[in-house]
Amino acid sequence: MKKRHNIFKKNIIRSVLLIAGLSVAAAGTISCSKDENNTETTFSITDLPNTLEVSSSGIKKGLTAEQSYIVRSNAKWAIESQTDDDWARFFPMEGDRDGIIRISVDENTSLEARSMSFAFISEETERPVLFTVKQKASEPFIRIGTGNKSEYTIPRVGGSLDLGVSSNIDWDYTIEDNSFLTINGITSDSIKVSADQINKDGEYWSALLTLTGKGEYSDIRTQIRITQLGALIYQDFSWLNYGSALQWETTGETRWDNWTASEQANTGWTSGTEIVYARQGFIKLGKTSYGGDIVSPELGISGTEDIEVVFKATPYISSKGTKDLNTLYVGVIGDGELETEEDQNSSIVSAEYDGTRYSCIAFTIDNYPNPKEESSAVSVWAPEVSQRRFKIKNAKASTKVFFMGGAYGNALGTGIKNRIFLDDIKILELE
Repeated sequence: MKKRHNIFKKNIIRSVLLIAGLSVAAAGTISCSKDENNTETTFSITDLPNTLEVSSSGIKKGLTAEQSYIVRSNAKWAIESQTDDDWARFFPMEGDRDGIIRISVDENTSLEARSMSFAFISEETERPVLFTVKQKASEPFIRIGTGNKSEYTIPRVGGSLDLGVSSNIDWDYTIEDNSFLTINGITSDSIKVSADQINKDGEYWSALLTLTGKGEYSDIRTQIRITQLGALIYQDFSWLNYGSALQWETTGETRWDNWTASEQANTGWTSGTEIVYARQGFIKLGKTSYGGDIVSPELGISGTEDIEVVFKATPYISSKGTKDLNTLYVGVIGDGELETEEDQNSSIVSAEYDGTRYSCIAFTIDNYPNPKEESSAVSVWAPEVSQRRFKIKNAKASTKVFFMGGAYGNALGTGIKNRIFLDDIKILELE
């Protein structure tokens, strides 16, 4: 056993307490020996089993009903791991009297099950049974890229992608329909590809990259599509890797002003409010009481042209199912007249952006994910439900496009929430 926490009096015997002699705890409090003041020492933990069975995906850290437990005690106590492993952890590891403990378990990516035991130590009571976490083995898998993305895009002028690979089996790759991609490097955890030509066709170039398991795992595969655009501007935010891919999980998302300098410069986009949050390959506009915005680079076109803007959006919903408001404004800074398209659930309105009123298109973004079904975090990005489009007539080189969730900054109003997620913004020249 590892060295115990020195939290008890020197003249008191430290001993292992069965976390819940729990069959006893279910009926009431565990009674222990009396101390020098003739006070009976007690310790119990509500509803925690002797053995906890956990799936390979693990348990995320957080105070939820599934992973937090109430400690009832009138004495000091501590929790000790019986190994040097740290894939299962209690928070906190020691305490004095009543409190709450919670457990987190990392994902098990290996093909073998594993277990980890803990001792619970309390004053003057000895119970030898340990609390054990048993975690199932992972299924064989191959994952590629960031978050749940299945499509990656390279600008029309060319560029490169460094695609991360996570796998617990050996794999090989193939590329179908490829006439423009070059493989620049392969390791066990990455594939580097590049497109070295300018796409002057006006149409997209597309190839399918497939990773397939070797030997007995030949039925395990994953695919992504890589497309080189003919667009003026394209931004898929695939280089952002913060927080969760689940829209309703906000832990770890990072605001614009906390991005690295290279991340801020990478986009060529700007934000007046800077209330823009990075996620797993997409962004969120806004927070409670504040609307967020993002502004494109100048189009850089020659003369005057008509263009089309295509983007994906989905609104925020909490883990408990509470829906935000869901209005997204888009507008033009500089030359150009907005034009709506049919079946886009949108209308032309007047809205204030950064102290100036603009003619805008107001989109109602109604494809909320379902926090009870994690798969919906992916399905709401499907083009048929998330993609919106509009046109700008007579755009020029200095024309910019802005996106704004609900209102500009604190104009949204105290307590109001209108958070919108954005991804895959394309600005295309019309024929």
